[in-house]
Amino acid sequence: QQEGQRGVVLRALKFGDKEWLPDSASSKCMRCEKPFIIFTRRRHHCRACGDLVCHPCSSTNLEMLVEYGAGPNQKEVMRLVRVCYKCHESLTASGAKNKKRPSDDTAAAPTKETIIGGMQQLMATTTSRKLPPAITAKGRGHDAKK
Repeated sequence: QQEGQRGVVLRALKFGDKEWLPDSASSKCMRCEKPFIIFTRRRHHCRACGDLVCHPCSSTNLEMLVEYGAGPNQKEVMRLVRVCYKCHESLTASGAKNKKRPSDDTAAAPTKETIIGGMQQLMATTTSRKLPPAITAKGRGHDAKK
């Protein structure tokens, strides 16, 4: 974890994380249960819980810490990422910042307690898999240093 002045920042899941389900794990959306169909109902991964969801069930975004690259070239940056409606509802209800578009850095960040509370609510309403790890970051919109 990283200590900072602005609160807790969620780390986005990526391919290879244990919570990230392989495409073969489900032939239907894990929210609405409609089947995935090539070209008309594609599968997407929620970057908060890793579930396989269709576009209508994952059409919301949250700002999360995203890792790019590997080794000495690895970077962490804040980006808007696709999340399912359950994660979005739970995390924004707890005070996490819903961002449809970038804004300035003057908005207050959620506290660690409100994010953890939202994550616990989400865990109770979704599968038994763990949510993404939470970290504290120095500031929203800035690269987090390791």
